[in-house]
Amino acid sequence: MVSSLPSGSPALVDLPTEMRQVMGWLVLVLWPLKLLLILTDWTILGMAGMGLLLLYLLLALVTISWGNRVLCLVLAAAALAVTFVDGNLGGLADSIEGALVFMAFIPTAHFLRNVAKREPRVLYFRERFMDAPMAERPGWLLIGSNVLGSVLTAGSLAVLSPVYTARADATARRSGALAAVAGTALACVWSPFFVAMALISSFLPDVSLWQAILVGLFLSATGLALALAMVGTPTPFKTTLAALRALLRFLPLVLVAGLCVVTLRGITPLSTLEAACLALPPLCLLLILLRGRSAAETVFGLRRIALSTRREFDGIGGEISVVSFAFILALVMRESPAVGATVAALGITELPGFAILTAVACGTAVAAMLSIHPIVGTSVMLAIFSGGQAPVSDLALMGAALLGWSSAAMLAYSGLLVIMATSMFDVRRDQLIFGRNMVFALAFAAIGTLMLSILDLFLT
Repeated sequence: MVSSLPSGSPALVDLPTEMRQVMGWLVLVLWPLKLLLILTDWTILGMAGMGLLLLYLLLALVTISWGNRVLCLVLAAAALAVTFVDGNLGGLADSIEGALVFMAFIPTAHFLRNVAKREPRVLYFRERFMDAPMAERPGWLLIGSNVLGSVLTAGSLAVLSPVYTARADATARRSGALAAVAGTALACVWSPFFVAMALISSFLPDVSLWQAILVGLFLSATGLALALAMVGTPTPFKTTLAALRALLRFLPLVLVAGLCVVTLRGITPLSTLEAACLALPPLCLLLILLRGRSAAETVFGLRRIALSTRREFDGIGGEISVVSFAFILALVMRESPAVGATVAALGITELPGFAILTAVACGTAVAAMLSIHPIVGTSVMLAIFSGGQAPVSDLALMGAALLGWSSAAMLAYSGLLVIMATSMFDVRRDQLIFGRNMVFALAFAAIGTLMLSILDLFLT
């Protein structure tokens, strides 16, 4: 069949690519626009931002995968249904404007990741990692992915997997994949640079960020101890100390960045999302300036990172759309009289504290195995139980939500972390999810829930 397109016309199959490029430019507009909104709160900017966000989400529905598309449409339909029942279009508009913060937070996270993964400190850890005995490498991966993953998120797998898989057989690759997934997922319990901490803290604004990080670190340490046993590290204590020594040059970066976000959140009325959006870009620029040995090298490094980050913006439509639609639904549900009346009639919030914490943590993990994204599961859970509606402390509830998200990240069949690990370590998804990983994730959720229940007894 002869094409009816005139010579030189772009093929129709290129249309999604062109739309993704338009979406990338929209991100570049919405990112600084949201930063201005955080600083000025001008109504006209809010209206412009909301309109551009809706345009972005419409374009995303055309270009993202069918799985994400169906999920976003279901979330949008649910939000519209709740709005229709309540007759509150103004509440829906406020929720859409509230989701605009992700147009600044997610690009900021990508910028931070691109700066951090080129750090000489990361390369130093890779060199020490390659010198470690093969039997100890899963332990190194576990600790390294937890610390590096706190900033790089799933990008830690891309940094560490090539030097591991080069000389590993199938069994070793699976152990490495299990360790890398567990370590990165455990980082989301405490790191303020994950969407998990930022989103969950937005539902529980009365919890100090430093308290959430402290509880998360305790949960993460417990999970790491369990995971070291899971991957069969022969000398867990020695391996942990050796890996931490190799990470000593990187830890100050994590501490400084985290301290800036915590401080800004503590001394201003900003949310964690907003504090991270404002604090991290200047720190990234400062790090680039300090890294360059000359003006030319600094400019070259900045240009390379800027171009790399800009290219990534073309492909983050699925990430932004899912989290935005889930956040919009959760905000609509939280403010909905109809949802509140239904929850009250069912008596859900009158359950014992332990049952509520178990439902939030273990329920989110199990839901992930049914292909329900942890963003969705966590948002709905917090829409029901946050706001003082349940007989649990906000800190324990926040810990349970982070715990559930972390466990879900290890078990989600369509989750980014699992997909990246299967590709980079050359293992099948069923090998990664089922077996030791499933036992570990559910055991971590159960033990963590018990720990949070004990904490809750002292707080309520």
